[in-house]
Amino acid sequence: MKYKDLKLAPPAFYGLAGEVVNVVLPHTEADEAALLIQLLACFGNVIDRNPYFIAEASKHYSNLFVLVVGLSSKGRKGSSLNQILTLFDESKEFNKWMANCHISGLSSSEGLINKICDSTIETKEPFEKVTYSGNDKRLLCRETEFANTLNVMKRTGNTLSSLLRNAWDGTVLQTTTKGNPQKVTNPHVTIIGHITYTELYTQINPIDLKNGLGNRFLYINSTRSKQLPNGSPVAKEVSDYLKKNIQLVYEFAVQQKEMRFTTEAQHYWNELYIKVTQDSFGIIADLTGREAAQIKRLAMIYSVMNFEKEISIGALKAAEAVWDYNCESISNIFGNSLGCYKLDRIINILNEFGADGRSRTDLINDTGKNYGIGQQLDFLEEKGLIFKITESTNRRPKHIYFLSKFKAEVLTS
Repeated sequence: MKYKDLKLAPPAFYGLAGEVVNVVLPHTEADEAALLIQLLACFGNVIDRNPYFIAEASKHYSNLFVLVVGLSSKGRKGSSLNQILTLFDESKEFNKWMANCHISGLSSSEGLINKICDSTIETKEPFEKVTYSGNDKRLLCRETEFANTLNVMKRTGNTLSSLLRNAWDGTVLQTTTKGNPQKVTNPHVTIIGHITYTELYTQINPIDLKNGLGNRFLYINSTRSKQLPNGSPVAKEVSDYLKKNIQLVYEFAVQQKEMRFTTEAQHYWNELYIKVTQDSFGIIADLTGREAAQIKRLAMIYSVMNFEKEISIGALKAAEAVWDYNCESISNIFGNSLGCYKLDRIINILNEFGADGRSRTDLINDTGKNYGIGQQLDFLEEKGLIFKITESTNRRPKHIYFLSKFKAEVLTS
């Protein structure tokens, strides 16, 4: 399959975030969208749970989950992240964040929690311990092989998927290990994952599409922007200028608390909200179900990076441009598929047999015993893409499955 090269709309390059990308881009083969989203994600993590906005009764912070998706060797995914991280070494605070708040190799809930768990300290009283939750809860998970994480989450008993959903929400994280239970209050977890088109398409679990993990991520198509055989580093004085400005907006951002829209931005949001929350179906619906929260998180980061105490219309339009790029990336990756090769295969089989349908046993023989056919069929039936007719037999009921587009033909035959 040939994947299209996508282009960010100009409003995405708003404020300091856009300036950084425009300065760095001529010196790297990395994709401008990959540079931008990883800058926003890194900055959103380093500023901790200081700026926030309220949606209904929930607080939302500046932590993002991002997947940069490209070809194995030509997406320049790693190059884009390295370019951004070099800008965070201006101060002791950034050096501390780089040294203590990064992790790679997500494989278990325990491993993530252990990195930022609340501390338990002994008191003077015998046998008494007190939990201290004031240590640094920022964590940037850098997963350059995110396919490994997706595979890990498929293992029976692995609780990483549910933990990551809570981490995006910013709620308490905890393990239930009897011997050593741990807890994280006020977590501020960001994920930057790199993955190829094929890995994402074949490895993502349909259950994760259904349970809300998939729509907590932003998907960014990444291609090589140009060919630079020898490379050309950003001039030191320019690099120092960018670093200094990032340090200044950091000092501003950590002083902010609740962020609200300006009057102009609120009017724009009222219209945008109706547009982005319209009903959709399939992979787009599954992976874009948190559109309002994602756009507002992006807009909040844009605003504090531009020394704004309220979310401006410029920041909101920038966030809208990134969100549109995310939706285009999802379409580019999955096309007209359901986002899972197992589901697509079942759809193709049922389409081939038309109004004759296929029994559950037939489908097991068609796909293989380890296909998880029950899980796939339940998902497709719930989404209304297939339906079944139950026939009585001497032993157990026999279920025959059909594509929904053949329903009228089946029921009248």
